[in-house]
Amino acid sequence: MQRARAALACAADDTNAAIARALGVHLDTVRRWRKRFAAEGLAALEDQPRPGRFRRYGPDVHLAIVATITSPAG
Repeated sequence: MQRARAALACAADDTNAAIARALGVHLDTVRRWRKRFAAEGLAALEDQPRPGRFRRYGPDVHLAIVATITSPAG
C-alpha cells in the first residue's frame, strides 16, 4: 500500500523528502522505490523475492504440523 501511495506521489512530482515524511519511511526507501518505478512501471508495486534460505517443507507439511499441534490430544 505504501509503494502505491509513493507511486502516486511520484507521479504528482512530490519530492522524495516530502513522500518519505508523509509515509513515515526513510528517504533512501523512497529513492529506491522511485528508481524501481522508473525501471519497472506498475510491476514495481509487487514484492520481490528476498534473500534467505529456501523453505525446507512445503505448505502441505506446514499445515499438517499446525493441525497436529493445535488438535486436542485424544
